[in-house]
Amino acid sequence: MCLIGLLLLDPTRTRHFVTIKLSVLRYGEMQCITVSGLGQEMVSSSITYALYTKALSVAQQHSLFEVEKGTPLSLESLGDRSDVDAWEAWARAESTKRMICCMIMVDSFFAANLGTSPIIRLDTLKLYAPCATYLFAADDAGRWSQLDTSRSFARQVTVESGLEPSACFPMGLGSSSLGLSTLLSIAWLRLADVRHRTVLTNKCLAGSETLIPGKIYKRDAAGGALVPILQQIYSNYGGNLGLGQPNHMIFWHNMCICLTADLDMFETGAGRQGRDSALLAIDGIGKWSGTPAARRACLHAAQAYKCMVNKKVTDGISFLSETALFNAALVLGFYSYVSPTAEDEPSFLEPDVFELLDDVDWGKVGNEGLPDSDVSRPTQDPAAHFIRSGGQVKFAGMRLPGGFGSARKVILEYVGLLEEVGKWKAGEFCRILRTLSDSPVDLDP
Repeated sequence: MCLIGLLLLDPTRTRHFVTIKLSVLRYGEMQCITVSGLGQEMVSSSITYALYTKALSVAQQHSLFEVEKGTPLSLESLGDRSDVDAWEAWARAESTKRMICCMIMVDSFFAANLGTSPIIRLDTLKLYAPCATYLFAADDAGRWSQLDTSRSFARQVTVESGLEPSACFPMGLGSSSLGLSTLLSIAWLRLADVRHRTVLTNKCLAGSETLIPGKIYKRDAAGGALVPILQQIYSNYGGNLGLGQPNHMIFWHNMCICLTADLDMFETGAGRQGRDSALLAIDGIGKWSGTPAARRACLHAAQAYKCMVNKKVTDGISFLSETALFNAALVLGFYSYVSPTAEDEPSFLEPDVFELLDDVDWGKVGNEGLPDSDVSRPTQDPAAHFIRSGGQVKFAGMRLPGGFGSARKVILEYVGLLEEVGKWKAGEFCRILRTLSDSPVDLDP
C-alpha cells in the first residue's frame, strides 16, 4: 500500500526507490515488470495496478472487508485498564480500521480512473467505522482519555454496503473525515459496479433513455438503490459535507452528475474519438439538454465549482475532485453550447434569471430530475423549479444566453479554477478545456 501511494504521489522521483523495493517482492517474482524500459505512464499503470490488485485480493481472502467472519472487535474490557494500556490497544485496532478504509478508497480511485469494476465484493462488504478525527489525533493517552470521557471508543459502529440505504449509514460517522470519505467511496464503488454491468452492455439501446445513465441503472437491483443511497448520505451528513472538507461535497456532486449525464458522451463530444464522433455526441447532448436530468446535472456542476472556490488552502484537493471539476466543466459548458440562443426565446426579457451558484437546499430539491422524480409533487424551491421547468440562467453573475460564447465563458471559469487549485492532472484537463474554448470551428457541422 505504501508503494502504491508513493507511485501515485510522485512517479518520477519515487520510481527508482519503488523499483528496488519491488525486487524483493514475490508476486509472481514480478518478472513481467521491467521498470527501466517503461515510460512514466506505463510504470504508474502496470506496477501500481499490480500492487493494487494483489493487496486487495489478499485482504479480501483474509476477510478484512467482512467483519462478521472474524472475531468480534470488543474493547469494553479496556475500561478497566490504565489509560496508557487502553490507548495503545485502541490505537492498534483503530489503525487497522483506517488501513481497511484506505484500501476501499484505493479501490474507488482505480475504479474511477480505469472504468473497471471494483475488486472488493460489495454484496458482503461490512467494516468497522473509524472514530472521530479529533480522537485519533490525540497526542498521548492523557489527552485521549480527556477527549473520550464517555469511553465511546468501546462502541464499535459498522458500515455496510447493502441494498437497504438505512443499513449503510451509522449515526456519528460525520465526525470522521476518513469515515465520510470511506462512505462516499463505497457509494462510488456501487455506482462503478452497476455501470460496468449495465451501461457498458447497453450502449446499443436507442432512445433518450441511454442519455441518462440513471434510467438504465434502475433496471438493476443494486442500481435501483443508488438514488436513495445518495439522498440518504445528504440527509444524514449534509451538514458535514457542506461545512467540512469540500472534497466530500464535490464527490457527492460528481456521483449525482454520473446519474444524470452520460460522461462518455461528453468526452466524445470533446473530441476523444475524433471529429465525426464528436458531432454525433453533440447531437445527443442537444437532445439531453432539454430534460430535467440535464438541468439537475448542470446545477450539480455549478455547485461543485462553488465548493472548490470556497475551499481553504488547508483543505487540499483530491484526485477525484480534479476529475469532478473537469466533468462539471464539460457538462455545463456543452449544456450552454447546445442551448437555444436566448434572444430567440420568449423568456429572454424576463427579469427572473436563476443563478446556478446560489445556495441550494438539496433536501428541498429532493429527487427532482433524478430517475425516481415525482413531477406531481408541488414545489416552491427555486432550484427544484429550475430543474422541473427550465428557464434562463446565470453563472457567477454572467448571464448565459446560449451558444458558443456562453460555453466559452463557462469553460474558462473552470480552467482558471483548475489552474489555481489543481495538483494531479490539472494540466491535462486544462489543455483539453482550452482547446474546446479556442476551437469552435472544429465542432461546427
